[in-house]
Amino acid sequence: MTEIKCKACSNCSFCKGNGSPNRYYCEVVSTECTPRKLICKTERHSKDFTIKRTPRWCPGGIE
Repeated sequence: MTEIKCKACSNCSFCKGNGSPNRYYCEVVSTECTPRKLICKTERHSKDFTIKRTPRWCPGGIE
């Protein structure tokens, strides 16, 4: 099984923070109780994706 990076996954969504850190969320693990799971936070006014590996809870990068 090949490992898919979150940055290249189609289920990764970017959420711009208004004056606060921006965040990247995963849409694959959405449930009724927790709509999205946080992948990483960025610095203010930055879009740099800082996580290097797929999180342990990722179901394998379902496309």
